[in-house]
Amino acid sequence: MALKRHRPATRAIPGKAARRTNGMGRPANDHGLSAWHGDALMLRRIHAGWSAIELSVLLEVGKSTLLRWESGESAPRVDQVTALCQVLGCPRSAFSHAPKVV
Repeated sequence: MALKRHRPATRAIPGKAARRTNGMGRPANDHGLSAWHGDALMLRRIHAGWSAIELSVLLEVGKSTLLRWESGESAPRVDQVTALCQVLGCPRSAFSHAPKVV
């Protein structure tokens, strides 16, 4: 039985500069903010009275996707940040810095 050769997941394209990605093919910072703080999203969601399932259905994303955003494992796209701001009634900058808990 012959073993197949492993092929690298990404290949360099001659003449193209390497682009930093988040491992899923998307640019690492495609949410349009200087930084992403998922804990700010979680606190705002809880304060607004939304469960993770309710908010994910409203945003038309999976619950696991929303939980990855909240944990900081991944970040939403620009259009998804805009939808979050509309639903939660907050400015876009609300997710670009760590929340202050008193």
